[in-house]
Order: sequence, then structure tokens, then C-alpha cells
Amino acid sequence: MSSKSIYSYLYESICEDRKSRRDQYGPGSGLHAHHILPRHIGGGDEESNITYLTVREHKIVHFLLWKIHRSVNDLRSMHMLGANLSIEKRRIIGRWCYENKIGWHKYTKEEKSLMAKQQRLDRIANGKENEWDFWTSEEGWKLRCSIGGKKGGKTTSSKRVGGWFLDEEKHREFCKKGGATSPKLPVFDTQTKIVKKFYTEQERMDFLEKNPTFILGYGPSACDISKKPKFPCFNNKTNDIVHFITKEERTLFLEQNPEWIAGRKPFKNKVFPVYNVKTLEKTAFYTKEDALMFVDANPDWTYGRRKSTRKSYAHNVEAQEVKSFQSKEERDEFLTLNLEWSRGRSR
Repeated sequence: MSSKSIYSYLYESICEDRKSRRDQYGPGSGLHAHHILPRHIGGGDEESNITYLTVREHKIVHFLLWKIHRSVNDLRSMHMLGANLSIEKRRIIGRWCYENKIGWHKYTKEEKSLMAKQQRLDRIANGKENEWDFWTSEEGWKLRCSIGGKKGGKTTSSKRVGGWFLDEEKHREFCKKGGATSPKLPVFDTQTKIVKKFYTEQERMDFLEKNPTFILGYGPSACDISKKPKFPCFNNKTNDIVHFITKEERTLFLEQNPEWIAGRKPFKNKVFPVYNVKTLEKTAFYTKEDALMFVDANPDWTYGRRKSTRKSYAHNVEAQEVKSFQSKEERDEFLTLNLEWSRGRSR
């Protein structure tokens, strides 16, 4: 009997036996009405297709349905009933709901925002407003910022909203900005590679006029939204590395900065090996170019790791002899010609 037929047998037995609870079903009974043939595969609401289960039994039958049909709907039902599912199964449910626009996923970002605002207004109208509703509103944010100083810092820490400021002066400076958020307009220092940010475009342009070493943006290592930087440069003196989105940008940077070289940071360890064919001596280099240059200058040396010197053995039980070979191929050829010999050493 296959595992699938076992699950089917158990499912049918449980559903058929629990039909007798029809008279007990009702508000406060703790029983759930379950469709024997699920609606998502064509089941109807007729009485013959309904059975009555406890919460635990309801989880079990949906688990059996999952084993039988492999429908994510049954995993979702188990989750909604409070089953302790694994992280992987919860991911399957979430991905399936997202792809099929089920539940919260069927709404757009704007619709979700409007719904959240409406829910907050409903809580306020019903007198059920919570502390978070106020402090995350525009009024709460302005009130928190207007407090200022140590008192404002204590307020934000105790309410677990906003930022925590160690410096009272910085906190006051931040509070003067009212509802403004953190600065988001960057400039980049080409000499020190420091990034500074500003609240307004006017502040940023005024700063650039007074500081010619700064440029707009995050600098040459910044990543374009649609692309990833993939052309690296390395500074041998400072061990810094910078990436560029295009090869032209990197070439221009290298012309202006002769201390930089194209490519990534060299390996810390010597990882490119060479060995001497005659003496089996071995050594390694930091770069492949250095290793190949050494091989060209020394004909007895070859690039790569030296071959294993481990020997292969064969033994004769009757004669109690053991032979060694330099390679497995030699050993196997010997064994085909000498059937009384076996692989390995004698025990």
C-alpha cells in the first residue's frame, strides 16, 4: 500500500466517523464544519460533504489533505488554525499568497496605506487609540521634537520611538527641524573619501562652493540603482579598493590617480603553486603571472601542484607477498595478468 493511500484511508475514516456530531454543532460547541471534498477542488456545501471536527482534528485532516493533494491551500488552512509549521512551509504559504494576490497581498501600496490610516481613525472614533497611534502621527512627532533637550531624549527612549541621542546639543539641533527626517542629500570628498549628507539642496550647494574637493553623490564606489559596480581598482599603499559601474569611469579615475591600479586586492597568501619535476620541490606565488614567469625561466619547473607520490599495493595471500606500484594504473594492469593477486596490502 502506498503512503498516499494510507493518508487517504485515515482522512476518509476521520471524516466519516465525525459526521455523527451534527447535533452537537453550534455556537460555543468548539466544533468546526469541514468540507470533506475541499471547495478549492470543487467541493460543495451539501450536508453529505460536511463533517464536524475539533480544532486539533481540523489541523490533522488538513495535514492529511496536504499529503494527498499537495495544495498550498491546506498548508494555509493549517497555519490559520494555529498549527506550528516549519519556517520553510511558512515561506511556501507566503510566496503562494503573494503570487496569487491573496489576503493583504491583493492590495496596492497606496491602498494598504489608506487602510492603515482608516484603521487608526476607526480606533480613535471608538475610543481604542493606542500609544503608538499618537506618537507616530504628525502631531505626536512634532510634540516629541518640540520637547527638546534631556526631557525630549528621555521621552523618545521611554516611548521606544524616534532616535536616541547621546549629545544634548545634537538632540536640540535635531529638534529645531520639527518634523524633518534624517538628511538624505550626499556629497563625497575625493581626497578623504568621506560622505556628508544635508537636509536641503541649498545647504548642499553652499557647502560644495566652499569645499572644491567634494563632489555630488556617494563617490566613485556608489552603486547605480539598476546596475552593480564590477570594475575594481586597488591602492597598494592604503589597501583601499573602489568599484566602478563602467570601464570608462575606472580608466578616467586611473589617469587622475597614478597610485591606483586596475584589479582587485592581491591574495594575502601564495595560492599559485609550481613544482620541480625532477626533485619534486614545490613553491608558490601571489599571482598567476609571477608563477608563469618563473616557469618560463626554469624549464625543470611546471605550473600546478605536484602529483601525489602515494603508492598503490597488491598482495598474494598464498605466497604472503606484497608489491607496490607508483600508480593505480600499473597496479590494475598487473592484477589483470595475475589473478592470484588482490588489491591492497595483506592483513
